Amino acid sequence: FLIDALDCKTSAMSFFEKIRRLTNNAFPDTVPDRYRELMRVSRLWRDLKNRKWFGFGHDKEAPPSAGDLALFCPSCPQPGINMPLVW
Repeated sequence: FLIDALDCKTSAMSFFEKIRRLTNNAFPDTVPDRYRELMRVSRLWRDLKNRKWFGFGHDKEAPPSAGDLALFCPSCPQPGINMPLVW
């Protein structure tokens, strides 16, 4: 799903319908509706990937607090970094 969404710019519903047709092209309505599960796994995958990127992948004792998973924005005003402390 991730590769299909990034390369082909398809939505999750389009991907799910494609999988449904590939599973049973003659009777796609007989395939169970697993769209909610697809969306949940997609959200969990993104969360786990972000936790790993920011160093929280294997540390279960210290969960990320507010702002720990945010990317640094060099164009945003940061006192002491890209603007004077007494602005």
